[in-house]
Amino acid sequence: AYLKNKSQVHIPGMGDFSLSEVSFLPDPCPLPDQLKKRSLNEKERLVYAPLSGVGGVLYDKDAVYIDLGPHYVQQAQQRAGKPSHELVQSLISTNVTIDSKMSSSKVSLFTDSKPLGLEDVERKEFVMPSEKQVLDGKTGRTRRKAIFK
Repeated sequence: AYLKNKSQVHIPGMGDFSLSEVSFLPDPCPLPDQLKKRSLNEKERLVYAPLSGVGGVLYDKDAVYIDLGPHYVQQAQQRAGKPSHELVQSLISTNVTIDSKMSSSKVSLFTDSKPLGLEDVERKEFVMPSEKQVLDGKTGRTRRKAIFK
């Protein structure tokens, strides 16, 4: 049905209304034939027979292959010569193993404290507090009390 001025329109849950103004808007999702094209775009190419290998997609028994073309292959070969991320570059250019870096590193636990190295941690003995079981008189629960020396 075509919309005209002063036509009656029913909106479900709202009721009947009369139109006061009608304006034309273009279709937000037009068909490919309706679009005015200046040139053939690679992304807008339609595939009518997807299992026949037409359109850059080849279906095999076990896999699906996508033909990217020579332009993408040349870009990949140029990028293969050097890593693109700084993290990868830093990992490639390291001369020292992570274990030796960790053994020579120092950590400061507090702002005014002396930095601790691996030797300091291994030299000191860290003793966990001992525990004593205590019976709580109010609730009847058995609690573990930590005893620091």
